[in-house]
Amino acid sequence: MRVIRKTLVILLSAATLAALAVYVTSFYRRIYYDHVPKKHILLVVEARSGYGAVVAISWPASGHYSGRAKTQLPMFKEQMRDDPNATDPSYFRRHSNAPGLSSFLGFGYGKSAAPYYSWITRQVFMFPLWFPVVVFAAYPLLLLWRRPIRGWRRRRRGLCAECAYDLTGNLSGVCPECGTAISKGASAD
Repeated sequence: MRVIRKTLVILLSAATLAALAVYVTSFYRRIYYDHVPKKHILLVVEARSGYGAVVAISWPASGHYSGRAKTQLPMFKEQMRDDPNATDPSYFRRHSNAPGLSSFLGFGYGKSAAPYYSWITRQVFMFPLWFPVVVFAAYPLLLLWRRPIRGWRRRRRGLCAECAYDLTGNLSGVCPECGTAISKGASAD
């Protein structure tokens, strides 16, 4: 159990640092990544100005526009990459009262037509980048703060801070159970 906990703390600490790096970087540089997981969906992830956005852009899988999308996809991806407002989360945040986009505490979701082609649908999920930092850091910080608080509570009740052995009447200055040195105020008479 202890190995699993240590591994989890290490992984969550690394994820916290990575999320913090993305958060800080987003204020002075646009982070952009696009990927086509299926033939008729373009997935764009962007971070800018302290906000992140995951944008799913889709077009009809069959019919007149599907052939058009296949030929125009490279050009469309280039336009998305070059246009600062196409997937900009801060743009969506500023225009959160636009039809199709609802937001609450920096989180938002919306569905609208793409800025270039009306037959392409754009779904936007927007989130503040501080949120993953807080989520990933919660468990390691809880474990970090738990040990000193637990030791303080044990000493206040007259117990050993390490093993919780009852030190009532102990005058030796050392816990007989684990050998930890005892501060003078810890042993209760």
